[in-house]
Amino acid sequence: MKFHDLAILIQSRMGSKRFPGKSMVHIGEYSLLEHLLIGLKQYFSVSNIYVLTSNLSENKPIINCCKKLKINYVLGNENNVASRYYEFLKQNKRFDLFFRICGDSPFFDTELILKSYEEMKSSKIKLDFITSLPNKGNPQGQNIELFNKDVFLSNYKNFKNNNHFEHVTSFFYQNINQFNYKFSSTKFKQYNYERCKFSIDIKSDLIFMTQLHNLMNKKPYLYNLEELLDLAYKIK
Repeated sequence: MKFHDLAILIQSRMGSKRFPGKSMVHIGEYSLLEHLLIGLKQYFSVSNIYVLTSNLSENKPIINCCKKLKINYVLGNENNVASRYYEFLKQNKRFDLFFRICGDSPFFDTELILKSYEEMKSSKIKLDFITSLPNKGNPQGQNIELFNKDVFLSNYKNFKNNNHFEHVTSFFYQNINQFNYKFSSTKFKQYNYERCKFSIDIKSDLIFMTQLHNLMNKKPYLYNLEELLDLAYKIK
């Protein structure tokens, strides 16, 4: 399948307040960001993958990581994360859709992108976005956020507060009844949103993810979400 109209946009920066420099913290052989990018490269061309970081010099390690893996990177505003998306999408007209991922999600299930892309393209009605977030259908670090580019660009002018600019898509969830969207969720029977988390916000998250990595008997990117949940429930 060709994905000429899809941009996979990864936001990453070194200046996290709760866990500074976390993007470059290692689990096993690779940093968090490397794990994510290596996994994405198994299924997508580098022409689809972009890391959106900020123009602060402290993000040099992120840029070096992208150069090492031959991944595109774009520099933007440190605090207005949404503006990084806006500027990129405005300038790259060939993309109709974008999938948003945070760079602290090292074991992201790439199948989630493939499946949501297929759902978006095959939908009988034109969808503004597909998401797992309104009812927390997937755990943190495995969120589905596939958006129509034009919907994002046309609504950016309505962003009003810091939450909208920092968290990029929160405006759409606060006004969700105004949009055509599809909700997606894991089918894992024991799933509980509060119990499993696959993103790293604080140092204790890193302990759990390292334990998860130690249980793996194949490459991390070969695990789908349900397999990861199965492993996670063996820890907690």
